[in-house]
Amino acid sequence: MEGELIGKIVRILSQREEKQKVLVLLFCSTHNQKEIHELLKKYRQDFDYTFLFSDNLQQLGVEEQWLDLGEKADGFRLIAENDLQNFDGVFVPFFTRNSLAKIVNGISDNFTLTVLQHLFLMNKPILVSSHSFKTDTDYAIYRELDQNEFINQMINAQEEMLKKMGAKVGTLIEFKTCVEEFASKKIQSDDSTKKGENQNFLFNASYQKFQKQVDTRGELLTLKDVQQNPDMALRQGVKFTDLAAEYLDEYQRRK
Repeated sequence: MEGELIGKIVRILSQREEKQKVLVLLFCSTHNQKEIHELLKKYRQDFDYTFLFSDNLQQLGVEEQWLDLGEKADGFRLIAENDLQNFDGVFVPFFTRNSLAKIVNGISDNFTLTVLQHLFLMNKPILVSSHSFKTDTDYAIYRELDQNEFINQMINAQEEMLKKMGAKVGTLIEFKTCVEEFASKKIQSDDSTKKGENQNFLFNASYQKFQKQVDTRGELLTLKDVQQNPDMALRQGVKFTDLAAEYLDEYQRRK
């Protein structure tokens, strides 16, 4: 009897050790919360969850429904005490368009984004669901959030930059598949993504650079054009000469 009890305790402890530590970053969105919660709950035997809530999400008072799956983290302590290195992976099930635009341009003006930026620089496996920021979802189309083609293309370009930074980004269904693969330990840090490349995208990416990727069919703006009217850069489908692009980068920094 005693031997069986000891064996059971050993098995429980070994199962706990096998759990992967996952940091879940929750930004201020309510899209598909039920489905995301069910997904995380399904795999809590595989993952040891820690949740970091954005300031805006905390104001909505929805923390309790997530804390039945794991513990709450403090963004300042995660960075100050260097605890980020202890996580095996990162889930971002809700990512707003505001946060997307900031992170691909190297802006981290709150602890949640700062933590995410550090995780990119550490080359941690990061899984991101795009259903909260894309404009081609059923929800976005129903709310008529897909009517501005330039913004649609801009968001697509930002999504591509997020992928180049090292994140695995996909629809809600694709996010679910990635979580399943991560549970089976098929997804690890991508060694082909160099830290230097991550830093380049985090700190050197600018609005004009991804804007040039939006449409290669438009008019070509010269340095003289943008000097006379920098707002011409906001036109849909325009391209720039190298000198014009450099001038716009400097212009944006001065603003």
